Amino acid sequence: MVRPAGVLIVRALAVAVIGEARLYKVTKSEAGTTTTFTTAFDRDLDGHWSALDAEFLRVTHRLAAHHGIDLVSYIWAQLRFAYLPDDAPADLPTADAPRLVNQRAAAAMDVGERSDTGEAFAALASG
Repeated sequence: MVRPAGVLIVRALAVAVIGEARLYKVTKSEAGTTTTFTTAFDRDLDGHWSALDAEFLRVTHRLAAHHGIDLVSYIWAQLRFAYLPDDAPADLPTADAPRLVNQRAAAAMDVGERSDTGEAFAALASG
C-alpha cells in the first residue's frame, strides 16, 4: 500500500494523550444526573480524598503505560500541594474553596511541601 508522505509525517508526530483526567466523587444515585458535575467539583478539594486521588494517579499511570499513552494530563494540579483544610467551614461558598486551596498550594510550594497526592505524582514522574 502506498501512503502519502504527509500521512507518515503525521503518524510520526502523533502522540496519544489523555486530557484532563479526573476522578469524579459521586454516589450511585448521582451518577449520570445533571447535577453530578457541580457536586463532584465541589467535593474534589476536600483533603479526605487525597489517598483516593493518589491511587487514581497510580491506576491511570499503569493504564497509560499498558496502552502506550504518551501523556496523561490531570486536572487540579494544585492538589499535588494542598487540599482544603480539615477545619474549613462546611458552608464555604463554592467560589471561595478553590481560592483557599490555591493559597494553601502556593504556600506549600514556597516551602517545598506536597500533599499525599503530590508525593504519589512525584514518585510516578521520577519513574
